Amino acid sequence: MSHLPEAENSRPLFFKRRYILDQPLQFGIVGFFISLAVITIGIFCLAYYVLFKSLAENISLLDESSRNFLQTTLTRLNQDMIFNLVVFTVGILLYFLVGGILVSHRIAGPIHRIRMHLRAHLNHENPPPLKFRQQDFLKDLAEDINKITNNRP
Repeated sequence: MSHLPEAENSRPLFFKRRYILDQPLQFGIVGFFISLAVITIGIFCLAYYVLFKSLAENISLLDESSRNFLQTTLTRLNQDMIFNLVVFTVGILLYFLVGGILVSHRIAGPIHRIRMHLRAHLNHENPPPLKFRQQDFLKDLAEDINKITNNRP
């Protein structure tokens, strides 16, 4: 038997929960972080390209055997680096996408609950005191709204 209240036990599984509550807010936050990651990765790629191009141009100063060896080595290194960069980029973008949705959900969830709570008051209903989940942000706002609407937890 669980020590949690019935409402807590009846929560849907992880994949069945609704994580997008306020699309403009959450997509704006996620979009900002993904664009920041893309810009950072783009700067890294540009720096790598400039360095690699400079190395490739300076190979012509070497003798034939050294040049052939270095060109082969640089070609393999470049292929490995591009593969690693693609894997890293996909991983970082997935991290920012999933993490951004989860973090923005901790903001959008309380905003959604506040909206529903205030609408209930506008409709002259008597909603229960406003409470947020343990991991949500803006918890102090729930206390202030409960004071204003005279709902004490």
